[in-house]
Amino acid sequence: MPGRSHPKNRYDALKIEVQRISQILEKIGDENEAAAILPSEIIHTPDRRPLTGTVDLRTAKWLLAEREARRAVLDAIRLDDTQWTILLDLYVAGRDHRLVAISSACIASGAPATTALRAIKILEGVGYVRRSQDRFDGRRVYLRLAPYTEVRIAQYLENLAVSLTRLINDQPIHRPSAPSI
Repeated sequence: MPGRSHPKNRYDALKIEVQRISQILEKIGDENEAAAILPSEIIHTPDRRPLTGTVDLRTAKWLLAEREARRAVLDAIRLDDTQWTILLDLYVAGRDHRLVAISSACIASGAPATTALRAIKILEGVGYVRRSQDRFDGRRVYLRLAPYTEVRIAQYLENLAVSLTRLINDQPIHRPSAPSI
């Protein structure tokens, strides 16, 4: 058959690949060589400069602190990524004076529709979002942030901007704090 490779050809190709992998593993197995391979030598910035390890460590620590601060923004529930994305989408839409239909919020969340609808139900249940009926189309329902939620997210984003600026300017990192009301 024209599209199939002969079993011997596949065997030879696999044998060559196994030999290549074996050689790589031997190099990695040598402690001297393994110690010499640093992530900064493997990972490069977009302009091909190697990462030093210091920047990525600071960034990782900052991201962990940011995530914890994000969790503290709204304390009634432990926000997951789907819920957080929906809240941010509603925040942006509110600031842009746009209405967001429930179906649009589900799509913007990037999650499966059932997951997004469950997240919306939870957010609505704790009072973070509110529904409103479209005056002209009874089939359409809009979502918006509750005023309290909008204030908390705005304060969080301000704190985050300050913290991110400190990270970029190589200043001591303070945990992005949860907003206080």
